[in-house]
Amino acid sequence: MPRSSLSALLSLSLLALACRAGAPPAAAPAATPPGPVAPVHDPFTVPRPAVKARSAPLPGFTRGLNLGNGLDAPREGDWGVVLVEGHFEHVAEAGLDHVRLPVRFSAHAGATAPYTVDEAFFQRVDWAIDQATARGLSIIVDMHHYAELTEQPDAHAQRFLGLWRQIAARYATRPPTVAFELLNEPCKALDPGRWNALAKQAIAVVRESNPDRIVIVDSYFWSASDYLARLELPDDPNLVASFHMYQPILFTHQGAPWMEPEYGTVGVVFPGPPATPIVPVPAAERVGWVKQWFDGYNTAPLESNPSGPSTVFAHFATVESYLMASGRRVYLGEFAALDKADPKSRHNFVRLVREEAERRGIGWAYWDDGGMNRVLDARTGQWVDFLRAALLD
Repeated sequence: MPRSSLSALLSLSLLALACRAGAPPAAAPAATPPGPVAPVHDPFTVPRPAVKARSAPLPGFTRGLNLGNGLDAPREGDWGVVLVEGHFEHVAEAGLDHVRLPVRFSAHAGATAPYTVDEAFFQRVDWAIDQATARGLSIIVDMHHYAELTEQPDAHAQRFLGLWRQIAARYATRPPTVAFELLNEPCKALDPGRWNALAKQAIAVVRESNPDRIVIVDSYFWSASDYLARLELPDDPNLVASFHMYQPILFTHQGAPWMEPEYGTVGVVFPGPPATPIVPVPAAERVGWVKQWFDGYNTAPLESNPSGPSTVFAHFATVESYLMASGRRVYLGEFAALDKADPKSRHNFVRLVREEAERRGIGWAYWDDGGMNRVLDARTGQWVDFLRAALLD
């Protein structure tokens, strides 16, 4: 796919995905006809590209699960998830080694200096760390959904640093199995120049009390692999760069109720092409890059189809370039495909992304949101079998 099309795709889609605030908009109408319900091609028959670079090991953070939509909601429970012991029990029993804990600290702290974090909320984070540690799991404390910072970075920079000063001090005596992630998916006005400058200040704040702790730093543009090369990090062996993988977005986010109308076409399979050409929703026909994508999806062969392995391979090639240029370790913080897609397609995508990360020594965490991306019912211990297989078999 041309880089201009890819940039447009990321720009228009990840905005709604990662920086949403408030209730999502209504879903766009489904395509007519909806297309096939299962792929007719096997993506694992396509030859894999040779691995050109591998990330150095990140012990304790190799295979993990996000505990999304819980502590990162405006209030825990608002988005249908309340953390329970089962989240940690079942993750450990499955053989995963860590959890990523998205936390919306910004919704539970003062607006003026010293930006004090609510003690009761801090205790919920304490509890989650205790649960992970007691079960031999590593945990990433991830500052998530600080939308005000991405929209008004100059106005919120000191508050961001003030939050990290408190977080770092509170957890300074925790074991090295507790890692920090400075900010989930920098985006909007928090551009690469502003983000690089602010991240360096935040790292210095963390290092005042945690000189050796693992600190994860996301790339700009909703953690796009294309922007890893724009990260400017200090010379510190315990800094880890992070990216997310939701491409091809018209497959992974088909019919998502919070996305724009051009994402309303459902029945998109992975990999394409479909057995019968799909007719996108009218809104998709009116957006140039989306129309171009569906034209390719309906006609291009498996090896070059935009909803297929070539898209995944291209993003990992970009990550390899960063590995070779920087010598840093890299972490895949999120990947998933919504349940609007058929189970076989979702299995194909999740398994392929997971395997490509592991081929390069990159640790990962699947985005379980307790809803449309759920792989685990933490209260019953039941897994979505085809996704569990894609992650663990």
